[in-house]
Amino acid sequence: DVKYNILLGAPQEIGSPLDLMQWAALLKSVSAYDMYRKKYGKLTALNISEFLILDKNFPRSILCCLIHAEKSLQEITGSTGGFSNEAEKQLGKLKSELEFLDISDIFDKGLHEYLDEFQKRLNGVSVSLYNSFFAAQAQVQLHQ
Repeated sequence: DVKYNILLGAPQEIGSPLDLMQWAALLKSVSAYDMYRKKYGKLTALNISEFLILDKNFPRSILCCLIHAEKSLQEITGSTGGFSNEAEKQLGKLKSELEFLDISDIFDKGLHEYLDEFQKRLNGVSVSLYNSFFAAQAQVQLHQ
């Protein structure tokens, strides 16, 4: 995401061989190239983005990771529905929103802008996880 605009150079290069080579390199960097090609065939920015962000079955897609993170958090808390702390609430909300997005919604907002905002919200989940599970323990240890 960060290097994409720098490496590509000009908007007219979108869809060029250089552009497709960079997208292929991205897929290979997350061991997704073969799985992607089996599912979609042709390399396109839209389909690659959809695969890496919204695929429920590809283990390194954002949505799949959120699904597994939510299940893991529910195992820790024993929660079977809803949420029992702020971390579960934020993670569940983020996952649910992603489940109901279409890749065109993301591209309409701008891929970079969407990913930047998503990372900020994921950082919020991280802070909530710390506050829910580690902050209290750290305070107890300081007072002992």
